[in-house]
Amino acid sequence: MRAYEPIHKEKENYNFCSVLQAILKRQGIEVSQDEIAANLTPSEDKFVADDERVEEFFRQRGFSYVYYQHNQTPCNERDTLLKKIHDNDGFVSVDGQAYLLSYFKDPWLELIDVEHDERRERDIYSIIAEMSWMGGGFGLIKKLE
Repeated sequence: MRAYEPIHKEKENYNFCSVLQAILKRQGIEVSQDEIAANLTPSEDKFVADDERVEEFFRQRGFSYVYYQHNQTPCNERDTLLKKIHDNDGFVSVDGQAYLLSYFKDPWLELIDVEHDERRERDIYSIIAEMSWMGGGFGLIKKLE
């Protein structure tokens, strides 16, 4: 189980910023949500997760970042990708809402909802079903060696 310290979003549209801040904080990197937001691409009432600006933001801090749409995971093996996220860092997004991935033991995931400060255990199949009609994906963040 990942030891994330969920951080409440500082502004209404800062859900994604809050998730990224918690991931960086677990790695010992202190960055404000405003600083994170300044390095992301805004879109309507949120920020774009599938964007080269996010990749560059993490690369500058010694990490790689890859975002996979729910239907574009490597070899369509979402369980393998979730295992990689579990072994490193990352998040799951559904309908524009990002959740920290606390743990994955196929088929169960524990997601941390920073918006409501709660943990939710879900099975991979229900998450994929939601993603297929609401949109979503997976963010994999790995420390560069």
